[in-house]
Amino acid sequence: MTLVDTSRRIDVGFFNCHRDIPCSTTVFRLSSVASSGRRGAAICADYSSRLCQPDRWPADIDAMTSLYDDELNLLLGKCLPLRQFLRRPRLSDPWFDSECRMAKRLTRRLERSSAAASRWADQFTADTDAAAKAAAAKKDWYEQRRLYRQLRHRKSSEFWRCKLEADHSV
Repeated sequence: MTLVDTSRRIDVGFFNCHRDIPCSTTVFRLSSVASSGRRGAAICADYSSRLCQPDRWPADIDAMTSLYDDELNLLLGKCLPLRQFLRRPRLSDPWFDSECRMAKRLTRRLERSSAAASRWADQFTADTDAAAKAAAAKKDWYEQRRLYRQLRHRKSSEFWRCKLEADHSV
């Protein structure tokens, strides 16, 4: 992984139109990271692998493991070649702390649980217990999602209120 240095410190002055208070902040642009990976998909119809020819297999287990690894990487390279691309990481919001992270994790877990319960209830339509569990899981997810959004809004408001008070007192 190669780090491409495109980071810059940019001082930005702006005018808060809601309170008519001049504000300033510093914006950091993160460095782009050059990565390699497999993107897209292609149909690979090359079956001339040595893995399909038992008479060419080595007797040693380590050599067989190496052959297996080499052949699969070769076939994968033909189907999905490695490509270079830039990944631009994004700064996290300054108010997004461990409390927000845990709330987000719980919200996503309940979302997956609700989706699984719904799939289960759809599969067994005659099972009223499954339908009730799916409805309860969806209700729990919606409630947690509402609480998570309120938490994010509260943290954001507190952060900007403190920031404006600090800028105003200077």
